Amino acid sequence: MELTQTIFAGVILGGLSVVASITDLKDSKIYNWLTLPVIILGLVLNVIFGGWDGLIHSLLGIALGCGFLILGFFWGGIGAGDIKMMMGVGAVGGVEFVVFVFIYSIFLGAAYSLIILIKKRKLGNLFKNLKHFFLMFLFKRGKNMEEVKLEKTEPIKFGIFIALGTVFHFIEVVAGWQLLNLKI
Repeated sequence: MELTQTIFAGVILGGLSVVASITDLKDSKIYNWLTLPVIILGLVLNVIFGGWDGLIHSLLGIALGCGFLILGFFWGGIGAGDIKMMMGVGAVGGVEFVVFVFIYSIFLGAAYSLIILIKKRKLGNLFKNLKHFFLMFLFKRGKNMEEVKLEKTEPIKFGIFIALGTVFHFIEVVAGWQLLNLKI
């Protein structure tokens, strides 16, 4: 990524991360008026700096960003705003960038959730839910999932973790280092 493109990407992703975190905390929503322009700007940015290859890079990032979170949406734990936010990250940063952001977001969100469950003494609910889910999946092949009685767990605002993962990975890219040594 050349310097000008990196600056534009940083401004777009930084703005997305800050505003999405605020709206997710305040309203439990990540709005279309934020995510859709980021997706469009990401496409335009990559076309300007990469031509057709940039467009493909951006479109694949969008598809992967959506693909990572879509099952969570259907299972009920991820909102559509989270998906569109991750699509925006993919549009701007492309495939490799969105993979790292997804991994960091999952780790950060899981660590936070684990801390909250331990603090509220509800860790047992997580294990009961995992047991019920895997037993249903293994023995009923996903049929009749609504019959499973899940224990109440604490919801998290995942957009904040996408924002943290985005900012962290952007700093990695600019600094020229990587926490995870993945070849994508």
